[in-house]
Amino acid sequence: MDKLYSAAKKAVQNSLKIKKGEHFLLVTDKQKMPIAEALAYWAKKAKAETTTYLMTETLRPIDAATSLFGLMIRKADVTVYMLDARVEEKPFRGFMVANGSRYGRICMMPGITVDMMERLVNIDFRKMDLITRKMIRTIKDCTDVHVTNSLGTDISFSVKGRKWDNDNGDISRKGKHGNLPAGECYTCPVESTFTGKVVFSL
Repeated sequence: MDKLYSAAKKAVQNSLKIKKGEHFLLVTDKQKMPIAEALAYWAKKAKAETTTYLMTETLRPIDAATSLFGLMIRKADVTVYMLDARVEEKPFRGFMVANGSRYGRICMMPGITVDMMERLVNIDFRKMDLITRKMIRTIKDCTDVHVTNSLGTDISFSVKGRKWDNDNGDISRKGKHGNLPAGECYTCPVESTFTGKVVFSL
């Protein structure tokens, strides 16, 4: 099995946990069709009812969903969004998240590539979950964070009273919204406490 199909299998079986009889909606553009094909293959193996919605370039940027598209997302148990990420389409992505998680569950993959699938989704989700849980146990009682790197990054902020979340790729229940690739543990700094500079190299 090639790496793309292996990654798609893990997404369908270990992240989305698509079940027999579920309605699976794939929202893709032409560039992501190889990924859509791989996901559809494993959804078919799971005996899900799969619909692929190809967003043509002539309709973009999308500012609102059509009534027919709205009906499809309301009927879907599982939705995967794979369009190129465009700033102008942020309201449409908001619509996707709100409705996908209200009526079922949704996986957002804006800008996903075959390379990203093969390297970052073709993973052991159970092992990743153990690592992120361990990280949260280590840092959950911290009140202040200080981050540096060799390029000159030096930032500090407070996380006092903040909750840490585990983005472990589990998008298997109604109401869930997540991204693939996954694997973060994250929180939000206390407003007005962030100070310092971030340096990165392209």
